[in-house]
Amino acid sequence: MAEIEYLGGFFDGDGCVTPKQDKSGCVLKVGQSVGNSQILFRYYEAFGGGVYHARQATGLAEACAQWLVWGPSSKAAAVRLAQVSLVKQKQLMIAASWPNCKDMRKEAAHQLQNLKREPEANQCQTPISWQYLAGFFDADGCITVRAYSMALRLDISQNHKQPLEAIEAFLREQVPGISPSIYSQSTRKHALQISST
Repeated sequence: MAEIEYLGGFFDGDGCVTPKQDKSGCVLKVGQSVGNSQILFRYYEAFGGGVYHARQATGLAEACAQWLVWGPSSKAAAVRLAQVSLVKQKQLMIAASWPNCKDMRKEAAHQLQNLKREPEANQCQTPISWQYLAGFFDADGCITVRAYSMALRLDISQNHKQPLEAIEAFLREQVPGISPSIYSQSTRKHALQISST
């Protein structure tokens, strides 16, 4: 279960749920630069699908690869990831129960599109674990060491504040004395920050 929690956290940070072009089902995907592509093979081992080339290297940008899964395997993967997801649980649940009726598929695709714009973490009661947080941080976190001091800073950035608030509450409960703070980088970007002195 620890591996699924880690993969669920990483998927919440870097994963994507999209309808197939013909809306016959959903595709789950995770993209990474080739230098960090080992995580994609962990998804392949856990859920099947495949790891594919996604983009050539251009200039300073690295080549990218992506893990993709579709068909019955994507439904099975969505069920397992939804059990540990905080950010994309509803999207995964839609993918797991993708309808057979064409009209209902259009509505499901519309619901997915809306969920990508609106936060859902405030409606999810999924408990956070250290494994989940490790995956989430590996996807969206950053470690900064200032050149002029011994201070260490951890940041996690997200488009919506609610997931960060849930992580902040988890950290305050699990690590007494810690002082994480959330700040807005813009109207559509927020970050959870933890600093050491």
